[in-house]
Amino acid sequence: LQYLLRKEINMPSIQDIANAAYRLGDDAKNLAQRSAMCSDSINQHSSRLLAVVRGSASGEQAVQQIGAASAAIRESSVRMLSLDSAVRAFIADLTK
Repeated sequence: LQYLLRKEINMPSIQDIANAAYRLGDDAKNLAQRSAMCSDSINQHSSRLLAVVRGSASGEQAVQQIGAASAAIRESSVRMLSLDSAVRAFIADLTK
């Protein structure tokens, strides 16, 4: 305990925290954009696959699973945008 009391503790500045939060929000926004593009691409491939496997129960089930995966990726994109908004609101409050 005495060692900890003698040791100087460097606390991050408000600007350091704001910068770190900004990077987090920016990464979330970039991930949201890439996820949305991925979801769109998967949907396009899924539509093409459905044309090939129509009538095959297992093929159609695979297309349904792909659709569910695409929807999950799209939802993650929405949540990343929400994180970006929350981070920007945090930064605004922090730097008032």
